[in-house]
Amino acid sequence: MGLGILCYLGLENEPTFYIMCCATLFTFTLSIFIFYYRQNINFFIPSICILFFSFGFTRIYWETYFSNPNLIKTFEKNVTFNAEVIHSDFTSQKIPRYTLKIHQWIQSPEQVKKIKKVRLKFSKRQDLQPGDIIECLASLTPIGEPASPWSHNFKRDLFFQGIEALGSMKNCTILKSYSTFQRIRSSLNHTLQKKLSFATAPIAMALITGEKSKIESSIREDYVKSGLAHVLAISGLHMGLIASLIFFVVKRGIGILHLFYALPYTFPLKKVAAISSIGFTFLYLMISGMGIPALRSFCMTLILMIGIVVSRNPISLRSLTFAAIFIFLFFPSALFSVSFQLSFAAVIALVSAYEKGSSRLISWFYQLIDKRGIVGKIYAFIMSIVLSSIIATMSTTPISMAVFNQFTLHSITGNILVLPLLSFWIMPSILLCMLSLLWGGSDFIFKFCDYGIQYMNHAASWVSQLPGSEINIASPHMCFLPLYFIGLCILCIGPHRNMRLIGCLLILSSGAMHYFHTLPIGYISQDRASMGFYEHPYFYTTHSKRSEFTTQQWIQNLGIPLKLKREITTPLWKWKYFHILILPTYRKQQEVLDRYPNLLENSNQYLPLISNGYVKKKLKTSKKTKFKRNHMLIVDAEDLKSKGSAFIFSNGDIQFSNEFKKNRPWDF
Repeated sequence: MGLGILCYLGLENEPTFYIMCCATLFTFTLSIFIFYYRQNINFFIPSICILFFSFGFTRIYWETYFSNPNLIKTFEKNVTFNAEVIHSDFTSQKIPRYTLKIHQWIQSPEQVKKIKKVRLKFSKRQDLQPGDIIECLASLTPIGEPASPWSHNFKRDLFFQGIEALGSMKNCTILKSYSTFQRIRSSLNHTLQKKLSFATAPIAMALITGEKSKIESSIREDYVKSGLAHVLAISGLHMGLIASLIFFVVKRGIGILHLFYALPYTFPLKKVAAISSIGFTFLYLMISGMGIPALRSFCMTLILMIGIVVSRNPISLRSLTFAAIFIFLFFPSALFSVSFQLSFAAVIALVSAYEKGSSRLISWFYQLIDKRGIVGKIYAFIMSIVLSSIIATMSTTPISMAVFNQFTLHSITGNILVLPLLSFWIMPSILLCMLSLLWGGSDFIFKFCDYGIQYMNHAASWVSQLPGSEINIASPHMCFLPLYFIGLCILCIGPHRNMRLIGCLLILSSGAMHYFHTLPIGYISQDRASMGFYEHPYFYTTHSKRSEFTTQQWIQNLGIPLKLKREITTPLWKWKYFHILILPTYRKQQEVLDRYPNLLENSNQYLPLISNGYVKKKLKTSKKTKFKRNHMLIVDAEDLKSKGSAFIFSNGDIQFSNEFKKNRPWDF
């Protein structure tokens, strides 16, 4: 299914409606044939592969076809509407962003009234919660193109989320308060801020309610550099810990009751504990805000616990396959979600290692426990964390390199220090804190939890200061991740050694592609407000607050640390390939152009010229400036407007972003 979704997203043009109707009919017919000829192995295995490929392809197509958001193309100021807050998020600058579902337009142009969902920034510190009904005054802007073809396509992500415009809120009035679960989340956040210290309360809020807006940027950076960023995002780790704790407590509690009350010998202890774990993890999911990573983790936990209820092996590649099918069935666009890619790669590697080496590992652990007792248990636990960290780190490092353009050498060290704290101290104490709120909250338990989070912060800070905690790397080839995932799946699922060898070769070949891939070294942003050029070891860029995020994407793609960024301060800057003529505002363009001949006096006049303004038109019409024929004008704003939304220079060739653009619905 994943390969089918990937092939659909990689097409140059959108398939026609009639072709996809035929593909859907083919998928349905093939499923009937597979049902009737399921006993024939030679027919069943290839057919089931074709069926899942076709199903993934058609599923993502119909998701795209029925989404059909009305993307705006022009800037709209001062529109008023009533909307419901669906989701809240915070940028690194602590500016909240809210996803709104519009209920009614009050004052707006006619072409905007078809919009149903928007994402807006709000600089004022107003406590808006998901579920609130608000009336707001806002300005809407079109969704921008990717910073470069090698950057993450946020426009495609927003398309599948149904978001049709971006912008900012100027004023907001709450018309109706939020729902019950949101009230519980807000109450928990306020309680944690009162009971815990200033440095630990935001971490506890992130672990319980998923609210990461209060975390200081320095603390967040420590967790990223130490390879512990996954601790701050509610995902499979947290769901698994909650489910395991509840399963253990319920099972042991019923076992203790059995000593005092005679329960039937066949009483299903594990099944009752598994059902209890499902209930508590669902409650945890609702309180955490039902983020997409948490929702996918709950689906995986649900399938594992159902496996226990029906007396099946819960930790197997089969259960992981069912979880992936369930996610692709309801969330096909999750394939290009970074959180899904990281969690899937880590889980499939861990489960495969468990299945293929479980007998040897378990016998070795039992030998340690029998020979050394409690010391052997502790040693076996530490070794299990080390092995799990090594496997998970090796499987997720290529994804981190491709998506975040950086990785750390100390992820294993950080996990060894923090995971025991999180498993045996922090998460159990957090559960006890929540239970103690039933009788007003125990200060002793909250203090105990506070100490645990402090130690975790200190461990993350110490690991982040080690050499090699932040290694930048340039963006790999576009085929790197698909080839890596195919190789990883073949390596983990392959039934015999030759198949696993093919998987290893695919992974190695995906890594080799990085060395045969060159990136652009010159850029102009979509709004022409920012220009960036790489000249080793620095990245030179013009100053523009509007395009600051775009500039960061360019630097990240090249694998350059932000500290090597330099600003261009002169209107005419000489690069080794071109002269760069920078025209900051429309009013000052003519003033700079009048000075243009004087600026060129002490430089090579025959060096090609690039500008972000309408230089051709202005130089020809200007009386004070004589445009020299010998000076070749390569690119200006007129070329950018007619040929593409961004300028890209690489290996002596000039290209525009339209040359990379595909005829897809999210590109219109």
